[in-house]
Amino acid sequence: MAKKKVQSKKAPAKKRPSHSEFGIGRSEWLPILGVIALTGICFIRSVGYDFVNWDDDFNIAENPNLRYFDLANIKGIFTSHVIGNYNPLTIFTFAVEKHLFGLDPGAFHATNVILHAGCVFFFYRLVRLLGLSLWPAIFAALIFGIHPMRVESVAWITERKDVLFGIFYLAALVQYVKWYKSGYQRKYFIWILVLFSLSLLSKIQAVALPLSMLAIDFLLARKIQWKLIVEKIPYFVLSLAFGLLGVYFLSQQGSLDSTSNYNFLQRLVVGMYSFVIYLIKFLVPFRISPLYPYPAILPWYVYTSPVVVGGVVWLFWKAWQNRWRPLVFGLAFFTVNIAFVLQVVGAGQGFLADRFTYIPYAGLIFSLIFYGNQLRLENKRMSKYIVPVAAIWACALLVQTWIHVPMWQNSGTLWTHVLKYYQNTALPFRNRAQYYRDLKQYDRALADYDRSIALKKDGDVINSRARMYFDQQKWSEAIADYNLAIEVKPTGEFYINRGAAYAMLGNMQSALSDMTEGVRLDPEFSNGYKNRSLVYQALGQIDNAQQDLLKYLELNPYDPDIWYESGRLYRMANKEQQALAAFDRAISLAQKGVFFLERAKSNLVLGNKTQARQDLQTAEQMGVAIDAQTRSQFQ
Repeated sequence: MAKKKVQSKKAPAKKRPSHSEFGIGRSEWLPILGVIALTGICFIRSVGYDFVNWDDDFNIAENPNLRYFDLANIKGIFTSHVIGNYNPLTIFTFAVEKHLFGLDPGAFHATNVILHAGCVFFFYRLVRLLGLSLWPAIFAALIFGIHPMRVESVAWITERKDVLFGIFYLAALVQYVKWYKSGYQRKYFIWILVLFSLSLLSKIQAVALPLSMLAIDFLLARKIQWKLIVEKIPYFVLSLAFGLLGVYFLSQQGSLDSTSNYNFLQRLVVGMYSFVIYLIKFLVPFRISPLYPYPAILPWYVYTSPVVVGGVVWLFWKAWQNRWRPLVFGLAFFTVNIAFVLQVVGAGQGFLADRFTYIPYAGLIFSLIFYGNQLRLENKRMSKYIVPVAAIWACALLVQTWIHVPMWQNSGTLWTHVLKYYQNTALPFRNRAQYYRDLKQYDRALADYDRSIALKKDGDVINSRARMYFDQQKWSEAIADYNLAIEVKPTGEFYINRGAAYAMLGNMQSALSDMTEGVRLDPEFSNGYKNRSLVYQALGQIDNAQQDLLKYLELNPYDPDIWYESGRLYRMANKEQQALAAFDRAISLAQKGVFFLERAKSNLVLGNKTQARQDLQTAEQMGVAIDAQTRSQFQ
């Protein structure tokens, strides 16, 4: 009975404060800025880290929509997905950064840290509006900022989508509380719609916002009735639309296909197990890893998770019956935000992901801090232990974060960390091998490739090992691996790569045969046309070579070097007008001296002597050496 009495006293008040109460007092600024500064210190080292070969390449370096910053590419960003994920606003921020800073990973990392600091601020604003007093709210913001389960979301550039959707998501919830407490002022409703839309464009996980609002409704003691659902119809409509769009893109990519042999009941148990592990890791973040691969056979303890989940459900029901509003809110907020990423239906590369907890943990933090503060105020015997225990826990979290941030320094540190825990998984060996290969540490790369292929005979990995042999000019070894890759999984890319190896051995007919089969199997693989064009040139078939370059340019219209090569082929065929147009296009995309030199030659043939001399001068100014014979032609 005593507990219920305390609860009724400490539950958030129903009265609606005036608009002036929504601001931040002078006494709040210094503590919250201190929390933000400490959060920044935890993650600032990541600004000096590299890109990693886990989706950073697909999202940034190899993303065709990031080659140029123009309207056509911006449209492409918002009308396409990246490996099944529709998060165009996140990709747009990458495009802006690449346009301004090039491929400088420091700029991308710095943005992630800044956005995370913004999330800490908005989380603080939210818990203050939900009833936490100053210092409990400050402590809650600190835990949100420094928890080691944030490392993946902040230090991994690709996971910009977490901190970006998070900042809009939390800001939308702040506006929602203001909307209710201000008497439903229209301006707050508009802000919610705008912020929610931006959050959805950043990451599909934002679809849970209307459910988070319902959890807040209960915390604020709003009467449970259909009106609460009806007023949120616009948000549910947005969630449904983006949810269906996300499912469509995931299905197109094949990301919803199961990567394990589990039946549905086993997948349901895995989802429950993940739920339990996320709860445990909130308090004790153990064995942190960027990858948690599915075990081949589910261990016995996974099957105990339904019992724990049942206990959580019982606790929720008990809290609901007794109107323990902060506890109901915390569990509900956590559950509705984690439920869509429990991997029950689809199967990613692992059954857990630290990044999935970025927003869900906000509910658990609120509940824990609320009841910890209440215990401190109401129980004199326990009050002297609360602050020291909280301080020790916060310090432990901070140390764990400090220890784990460096795992994201580069691909080598990343996958070496994963291999500390998972030696029987092919993926980390494969990705570390690619890292070593790019560094030309071929012996280390070969050892990792061999280990990966021994664990899983994967055509893509065999093809990657063949590329390593190709880079070493070990053509026979490369061809042997391409043969094996084609045997495992015959794809257009593998045939084209084998054709390139044949070409290096001078076997042009075999090269042409393989490349022709490759473009037949995969007519959208643009490099096939580029490589076959070189073979056609070697065989003296200039018209066929030109047709392949034009097909390549249909697929990659922003490649200046291939426009230049196309112009050269036109000149070889004495088609100077077409050559001139191709050189014009190349120069419009990139300013290179050799482009101007070749255009000068076309202009000269066409009788445009003034323009020809200007191009020749420009080429020379850009460092192209002009011999006396060439110079005399332009006199």
